[in-house]
Amino acid sequence: MTVLDKPHRKVWVARHLNGEVYPARRLRPRHHDGPRFNKNGGHTMQMRGLEKLVLASRPWAVFSRSVLVPWLVARADLPQRADALELGCGAGGETEALARRFPQWRITATDYDPDMVARAAARLTYLRDRIKVEQADATALPHPDAAFDIVVAMHVWHHVGDWRAATAEVHRVLRAGGALLLFDVSVPPIVARRIPRLAPPGAYTVTELRDVLDATGFTSQLRTSPGGVWYRALARRRR
Repeated sequence: MTVLDKPHRKVWVARHLNGEVYPARRLRPRHHDGPRFNKNGGHTMQMRGLEKLVLASRPWAVFSRSVLVPWLVARADLPQRADALELGCGAGGETEALARRFPQWRITATDYDPDMVARAAARLTYLRDRIKVEQADATALPHPDAAFDIVVAMHVWHHVGDWRAATAEVHRVLRAGGALLLFDVSVPPIVARRIPRLAPPGAYTVTELRDVLDATGFTSQLRTSPGGVWYRALARRRR
């Protein structure tokens, strides 16, 4: 059996039987085909496996509606009318929760993964008069400057390899005084100090996030969990 390995996910096998060569047969790769890259050269990581399954599930949508979104927007002093952008909308559960919580928001929901975009579009069809679903790269958004009042990203920033570039893009598309709402996991300080090699690709510390937000032009408020495993951030674009 001769294996002809073509780059990027294609493995073809030419079978030799009784001296004859039969047509090549495509095989599924046995391993992860590596990180994807955005046009800026940074990793753009799509969710896979169990995480993708969980975040696309109905229980997660219920959790988002009843717990996550109310907790994220609590005491954020957000306007009742706004043009909002969601980055990493997944299957649309968080988007649906935001739309119910703020019925006068006009929401553009985006995700890098075409499969998630399709799922979100199907889920949110009944809200199409005020929700638009698009595929987009968070590090190179297709939207004009000062297009939105609010940007929301839940459990997304560690999936964006170049999250610094994504932060700069959010600053660009936000109007003066606009808000960025983030919820994500982070590298605990003890891990960053003692065993940084355990931090997964794309991960970052809350201190790094705070410094980047400040340098980019945001005034931020961050709340972290005990041990610094996750955080909630409200950052406003300085005028």
